Amino acid sequence: MRKLILLFIISGIFSTQGKSQGSKPVAISDSATWQKPEKIYTKVEVESSFPGGDNAWRTFLQNNLNGNIATASGAPSGTYTVVIRFVVDRSGALRNFTSETHLGFGMESEAIRLLRNSSPNWVAATVGGRKVSSYRRQPITFVVP
Repeated sequence: MRKLILLFIISGIFSTQGKSQGSKPVAISDSATWQKPEKIYTKVEVESSFPGGDNAWRTFLQNNLNGNIATASGAPSGTYTVVIRFVVDRSGALRNFTSETHLGFGMESEAIRLLRNSSPNWVAATVGGRKVSSYRRQPITFVVP
């Protein structure tokens, strides 16, 4: 008998859910605020680049890179190349910096600092004639005398 009464109570609870008394159903999600995740391309037709091209990039490096960071941090003599991976979005802004090398002596940190401070925005990559967000790998070489 207790099981039967409990069953009626439970079924009564479930039967009243979902019934509307003149109110509109509540939307579970608002499609106007939901955004499709951005596609980040690994293969593009035209690579993203620093504004002004390679010569402008070299000039920016010479003027802004602290090339003595490795020496000041006690790195042995030699040539070191760090590689930083990042995203250049459709507007040319840089984000999601990741070091692919781990040489230490402050070199990766300096390379990321340099990229974060590079301005103006980069030229975005293109696919099919439209600007897209893409990954880029940037090597930067440090020479310790």
